[in-house]
Amino acid sequence: MSDDAWVRRYLDYLAGPRRASPHTVTAYRADLADFCAFLERSGRALTDADHALLRRYLASLETRGLARSSMRRRATAVRSFYRFLLREAVVASNPGELLSLPRGPARLPRVLKRGEVGTVLESVQRRTEPPAPGPGAGPAEAPPEA
Repeated sequence: MSDDAWVRRYLDYLAGPRRASPHTVTAYRADLADFCAFLERSGRALTDADHALLRRYLASLETRGLARSSMRRRATAVRSFYRFLLREAVVASNPGELLSLPRGPARLPRVLKRGEVGTVLESVQRRTEPPAPGPGAGPAEAPPEA
């Protein structure tokens, strides 16, 4: 079976038994088409790809200026695809198994403004105060003696 045929079969598997979202299937279709084009430019087939080749693929994505989140999704698509190929006995091992995913950018936490801090503190205070007695409420009853 050709590389393209295996990609189609994998996408059918995602859409069918895996019940992946149509957006995921569309994104993985584009990601795997890009990966197959890379394999073709490298003169390699799906079945003879190795870990080093997958690392070169990720490096090529970085060179092309893709965002880390896009690189991460493409790496995830390739890893998942090779897991499928391994289950189908198309490949003897999963070259993507040890592939590390690109990390996302480190983000600093958002700092509250003064007014927001006051709102949070007032909210906590309202939740911890005992409820005020309702109108016409008399004195609290003493617990029965034992």
